[in-house]
Amino acid sequence: MNNYAAIDIGGTNSRFAIIKDDKVIFRESFPTNLVDPIESMKPLISLLNQHTITNLGICLPGVANYDEGIIISGANIPNWVNFNMKNFILTNTKVEKIVFENDANAMAYAVHSYYKKTKKDITQFFTISTGLGAGLVYKDEIYSGYSFQGLEIAWMPASFNKEKNHLSTGSCEYFSSGSGIEKRANKIFGKSLTTKEVFDLYNKDDKAKDIIDEAIETLGSTLAIVISIANPNTVVIGGSVARNNKWYIDAAIAWAKKNSLPSQFNVIEFLDDPYGDDCALFGIDALAKKK
Repeated sequence: MNNYAAIDIGGTNSRFAIIKDDKVIFRESFPTNLVDPIESMKPLISLLNQHTITNLGICLPGVANYDEGIIISGANIPNWVNFNMKNFILTNTKVEKIVFENDANAMAYAVHSYYKKTKKDITQFFTISTGLGAGLVYKDEIYSGYSFQGLEIAWMPASFNKEKNHLSTGSCEYFSSGSGIEKRANKIFGKSLTTKEVFDLYNKDDKAKDIIDEAIETLGSTLAIVISIANPNTVVIGGSVARNNKWYIDAAIAWAKKNSLPSQFNVIEFLDDPYGDDCALFGIDALAKKK
């Protein structure tokens, strides 16, 4: 008997779930140990053995060899370098098969399936939370690129601002994601502010308004660039920053519309993320069961 489970490795928490009939029937989460991947794996290994899991789907952020299950460098788990997660799990559990995927790709597959899209549809997904990620489904398959880094857009120079940062000049993640907005606010205000606090100051403080306006412009530019390359007919934008600040997303979409070829933009149906925080779990579970 095949017992399936899904794992979502995040920069803050790692989550384990068992999904049946499109419902989560069991879930548990643990803080992700950013320094030691093996310490992070221990509670998950315990759950895999407790539930006698044989088939597993795992999604995570960053660069990895997804065929081999080796994390090369995690976006929000920077010290998980060259960690062979597949070998570690197979050695310490009864798991027989593992499907690995980038978390944004898993989310893209989840919404593509939820909205019953077909091989004729191209679904583009963006997640905007701590970081900024993207995934694309084309002909009912995830587009991974040559080295599993297709749509790995965090470094994409989409901003017109050349302010130096820890990524690239004009990095879309630095200017538009939650962590990027916080980093810019801390530099400009000279004190720590959360993403929520910066958004709350939008109509009260010119510096906060400038930060968010540049975030809107950069996110709009990101959307326009990807739309021009991928030519999707479905776009879904999820993630905590997107969910909590819908007007921010609407403003970026409006910016993208003004700066896109109408014949490319006008075919797009913008849809809501139906799964919220569980989107990656549903996506990687579906992929594990498909493969």
